[in-house]
Amino acid sequence: MHSKSGLSAQEVLAKLEYYCAYQERCHLEVWQKLQEYSLSSQEKDEIIVALIQKNFLNEERFALVFAQSKFHQKKWGKVRLKNELKGRQIAEILIQKALKSITT
Repeated sequence: MHSKSGLSAQEVLAKLEYYCAYQERCHLEVWQKLQEYSLSSQEKDEIIVALIQKNFLNEERFALVFAQSKFHQKKWGKVRLKNELKGRQIAEILIQKALKSITT
């Protein structure tokens, strides 16, 4: 992927707010998206913190929505859900909470 230089940290933050508002995202997805921009590590960290503080990024909410939607729409089982969430570096406690939230 080519780097999208020339954008300020504020402009990147605005783009990522839209990215997160469009669909629930996990930290890993946002971090991967951030790699497309030529920003310092500190600027990237500050953007992640800002997204969390503004509630655009919430791992627990992501895990719950992800588990519910994949279970009901794609008929994924709990083992597949657990593996998919682990692959997205979601904390084990949040994975367990998401799996418990599924109602059959």
